[in-house]
Amino acid sequence: MAAWTIVDDRTPEQRQTHTVLVAATDNFLSGWGKAKGGRSVAIWACTLGDAERVESWVRSRSDMDHVRVVSDPYHGNYRDHVHIYVVCDGHPALGEKVSNANSCTVDSHVHGIQ
Repeated sequence: MAAWTIVDDRTPEQRQTHTVLVAATDNFLSGWGKAKGGRSVAIWACTLGDAERVESWVRSRSDMDHVRVVSDPYHGNYRDHVHIYVVCDGHPALGEKVSNANSCTVDSHVHGIQ
């Protein structure tokens, strides 16, 4: 059984500005790898102004289930593997093309850009 793990991509500054967390269970990655014996939980941290668009984008993804807005800091199950991504200008959740000129790193992992 895997132990609780959490990866948070936010900088200290983004932890102050990107406080809305949109979480979902990844149906594909749950149960194996780093999430063996538990769930793979993907979370997108965004600003309050972007929350509705981010939640809609996550809900539209066929690989995500149990979409919800959660409190910060996130408290999940002790077997969860959690990854918190940052939604910034240029992120697909905002309906924009990815640009190398972003003010923060745009994740290119399967959770972040699809």
